[in-house]
Amino acid sequence: MEIKLESKDILTREDAPVTPDAAFTISNENGKGYFFLEADRGTERNGRTWQRKIKTYVEYLNTGKFHKKYETSGQAKFRVLVAAPSVKRAVNIIKTAARFAPQTAELFLATAFSQINDDLLTAPIWVRGGHPAPQALL
Repeated sequence: MEIKLESKDILTREDAPVTPDAAFTISNENGKGYFFLEADRGTERNGRTWQRKIKTYVEYLNTGKFHKKYETSGQAKFRVLVAAPSVKRAVNIIKTAARFAPQTAELFLATAFSQINDDLLTAPIWVRGGHPAPQALL
């Protein structure tokens, strides 16, 4: 498995009004996965800020801007990974995604900073929209 970090993958203000803290791809024999990382520090209220971010990411996918920028097929999707200060905050962010973007809530995964370790790709630490139990990223 290859993990490729590229600065050109970062969304710019021209792409969307929300820019992730990082962007990366993971390639393996099954293809390429696209990921945007949001480091939530818990300094803003969950509601409006995350509602806006969620809607912006969904719009970025639905308008085809994502596919154009990354030269992917219309079937390709990305995931938004959110690292939050607590499990409770991570769960609340995922609930916000389910409430404001129910058709695409599965694009959003969140975990607490304390859950992140060397196994962050394969350990079931990610809460995902539309799924009741934590799951692994890969």
